[in-house]
Amino acid sequence: MHMMARRERDVDFFFKYLVDEHGHLKGLFWADSQSRLDYEAFGDVIVFDSTYRTNKYNLPFVPFVGLNHHRSTVIFGCGIISHETSQAYEWMLRTFSDCMAQKHPISVITDGDLAMQRQSGWSGQTQTIDYVYGTFNRTLYAICMMTT
Repeated sequence: MHMMARRERDVDFFFKYLVDEHGHLKGLFWADSQSRLDYEAFGDVIVFDSTYRTNKYNLPFVPFVGLNHHRSTVIFGCGIISHETSQAYEWMLRTFSDCMAQKHPISVITDGDLAMQRQSGWSGQTQTIDYVYGTFNRTLYAICMMTT
């Protein structure tokens, strides 16, 4: 498996997956050593979003991103889920939290997806900011996602 080979080359590479009772993939999360270091330094605010079935496997891709002190995008980790459910997002957040030694962000910006809103992975510990609608929100998203 590619993930195990990657961990042999990068001892701080983290990955975790979840399968159903039939052995089908339900969720996969990974973060390399640089992503983990970046989160330690710049993980106060993260953007937790999902792209809707734009990869060749037709599965939602869930990147965790933020900005460094140069306002450049940094990737803290990535995931793939089989279904956009509250349980899937909760698993993803718990796994991200395990990867990052239980250090939670101060704020999380999401795309306003109802399943994301219902997740309770960091409830009570993190402020969640939902954005999707309106020019301000699209602009905020563009700023958070821009690369220089």
